[in-house]
Amino acid sequence: MSIKPLIKKEFLELVRDYKSLAILAVLPLVMMPTLAVFNTYLQTLETGVIYIDNQDGSEGYIGDLKIDSTYVVNYIVRELKQRDPNIVVVVGEVPDTAIDVILTIPDRFSYNLTSFSERATAKVMRAPQSPKADRIASQLYSALWALSENVSRLKIIELGRSAGIDIDPQAIRDPVVIVVTSYIAPTGETISIEQAIKVMIARLLAFSLIFVATPSITYVVDSILGEKERKTIEILLTTPLSKKGLIAAKAFTSSIVGLFAAAIDVVAVLMFLIILSRGFELSGALVDPVLLLINGLVVYSTILATLSLSMPVIIRSGTMRTAQISSSVITILASAIFFSVLFVDILKLPQNIQAVLMLIPYTHSVLSIQKFAYGDIAGSFIHIALLISLSIVLLVLSSRILNEEKMLVKPV
Repeated sequence: MSIKPLIKKEFLELVRDYKSLAILAVLPLVMMPTLAVFNTYLQTLETGVIYIDNQDGSEGYIGDLKIDSTYVVNYIVRELKQRDPNIVVVVGEVPDTAIDVILTIPDRFSYNLTSFSERATAKVMRAPQSPKADRIASQLYSALWALSENVSRLKIIELGRSAGIDIDPQAIRDPVVIVVTSYIAPTGETISIEQAIKVMIARLLAFSLIFVATPSITYVVDSILGEKERKTIEILLTTPLSKKGLIAAKAFTSSIVGLFAAAIDVVAVLMFLIILSRGFELSGALVDPVLLLINGLVVYSTILATLSLSMPVIIRSGTMRTAQISSSVITILASAIFFSVLFVDILKLPQNIQAVLMLIPYTHSVLSIQKFAYGDIAGSFIHIALLISLSIVLLVLSSRILNEEKMLVKPV
């Protein structure tokens, strides 16, 4: 018996469930641009508050230049505003608004700052577990470092003048210059700044695959056990259709969701890259048609892998609830792999760990995107091919372990 009628039936049921398809489409179209916006624009719009508690009443001189607390505060405020115009700096009374960072300038700070035998100490307090406070504190540290660097330059110049020596302050303070000339791939080859940014983007894209696993499992659970709930599985199992044909038809029609998700994801990634390109001021340099193709293939292959991993579990489950609970293990596995890519480079793990991870299809999803980011297009397609091959093997296994009697009999 041909599997075409079954595929047609499954396809019609899929199309009728337009609400689920709409949700599947909206998720990446909203998630990817939002992820880009959160990584670029929103950080620049966030307002932070620094309160400067000026307790210093001292002053000092470097040559003819007088340095007191007014000079220090004005210098710090100017540096902060140059780095981030959205930072609100309050000097004097404690503000009523929420404070992210407090800078305390203790007494004798200016005197010690100008001294050739003492060091000035500034005290910083900040809100815990706050990304905004982290960013504001980092800007404050940079401003204080700029003040320290400027005063040290003035001191070196003054010492040189007193000694009658022509001095370059940088040659004394920073005799070693470190320049990051370029970025490198794991092979040691030089890569451009655009490629370096693509590596970062590859991590985000690999992480975003975490959102495609759950919908595909839901579809395949309903596609197979939904037949049992609707009392139509008996008809399918009594037709001349083979086990392989049944599994192939179910997997193929469910994977249409993957094709749909891949197409939507390409659009979402395009929006994501355009936003990031503008954020990094690279004007379209990140929009790579091949990256869009690779990502689309990876999304489809990942969904196919999810279907193939969940199929053996689903066909051996008695009810939809049991299947969904059992399949949640696959969702957790996928989430673990995709989440770890933000912190771990799989290719740099020990060989024995890599060998174990390579048995998990989702590892190949991650590596296919990462290898493309480093310019290894052939390696990227190899991992996609391995991902699809593993999926086919698991689907064949599902057809062999399909038990018609267990599918028909209700669990006790």
